[in-house]
Amino acid sequence: MKITIRDGFVVLAIASAIYPAMSVADNSNYVSFPMAYMTLPDTSEPTANMHVLIEPTYRNSDSNNVYDLDNDFSFDRLRLGVYGSFSEKVDYFLTTEMAPNAITNETGGGAKAFIAHMTFKDVMGAANIAAGSMAVPMGHSFFVPSWESPWINYADIEYNLYGCGSINCYAEFDSGKNFYTNIWKPGVMVFDQVELSNGGSLTYTAGLYNTSGTEMTDNRVKQKDFNGSIEYHHGDFLFVYGTRIGASEDVTAWSSERDRTRHALTFMYNDFRKDKWWLWGEYMRGTDEQAAGVDDVTADGYFAALGFKFAPRWELMLRHSEFDRNVDVGGDDRQCRNFRNYLHWQ
Repeated sequence: MKITIRDGFVVLAIASAIYPAMSVADNSNYVSFPMAYMTLPDTSEPTANMHVLIEPTYRNSDSNNVYDLDNDFSFDRLRLGVYGSFSEKVDYFLTTEMAPNAITNETGGGAKAFIAHMTFKDVMGAANIAAGSMAVPMGHSFFVPSWESPWINYADIEYNLYGCGSINCYAEFDSGKNFYTNIWKPGVMVFDQVELSNGGSLTYTAGLYNTSGTEMTDNRVKQKDFNGSIEYHHGDFLFVYGTRIGASEDVTAWSSERDRTRHALTFMYNDFRKDKWWLWGEYMRGTDEQAAGVDDVTADGYFAALGFKFAPRWELMLRHSEFDRNVDVGGDDRQCRNFRNYLHWQ
């Protein structure tokens, strides 16, 4: 079945149809991630807040490391930002990266803004609208900042099906092909969280994006996407479906756009930020259109994670992940499996 841009708008249409029929209740203190990261509490006065994130790192690498790094001390993240409100219904967010990493790859360091957007709240009493460069929700794991869940963010499906514009682009890092991050992209997104009469909540997002996002290797590839997500939360359970439906064009190699589709399912039990133990599973599937006469490539994968806080400020995480780079090719060397143990102090 071929999925088109039109299918993406069905997500927004369903959410819009459901919204008026919902019985609103005030019996939930839960705030979804889109609401927490894209809006601030209402205020009658203009506000401004500054935030800083510093992640110093010492690496000890051998010559077989794919990145060929020497033993050195550096900063993985060095971020400076400001956020606040212009008025009761208008919030703003700006974050720059100064460390030499994927966000600043072109300059090897130096300030580069990757979050820069404004949110207009409760527009016409119906929804919130964000415009600018923002985190694009699809799967849940990369929408959660990496400093909050580094044991989740770096699963193979995150790189190859969410972080990149094309399947297997992470494997092509050294060749300079199609290696982009789709985590932050300029666009316009409509979103809202609606409380349900059963004590749960429904959060929807729907956005259009018309660039390749934060570039990591080159600027040859242009992308146009619809991204949408629907989240249902009730008690200790969280379920999220997200999709990306769009096209990609390599202006130096392709004569036309090629379809790109992504789907993600997320299940969580308990909150990894505050509960003593938690479960987190995520499945992703993507299909890339190829050149004329060449079969489409479909890939999928998943991770399952368990966390346990066994002492104050100490946490043990277990994660198993698997990524099949081409579901139509069995037993090839593009299968990736890993099992990781993390001991996290916070």
